[in-house]
Amino acid sequence: MPIYEYECTKCGNISEHLVPMKFRDNTQECPECSSPTVVIISAPQIRLEGISGDFPSAYDRWEKVRKQKHAQELKQNS
Repeated sequence: MPIYEYECTKCGNISEHLVPMKFRDNTQECPECSSPTVVIISAPQIRLEGISGDFPSAYDRWEKVRKQKHAQELKQNS
């Protein structure tokens, strides 16, 4: 189920709800004042994994292989 953001038409409160795609256009109730809300479009958050620190072992492994290949190339060129 995707997460949608809704903005209250009365108080302006923004809330997130897990909503099945077929019910996305249904209005949700504001958790603050119980008024109707409308769906708002916002930029998605993305996460780049691998060298951001989320998987340091993967980056370390890549760096080790890169250094080994570089060392082999230096040996072959000598």
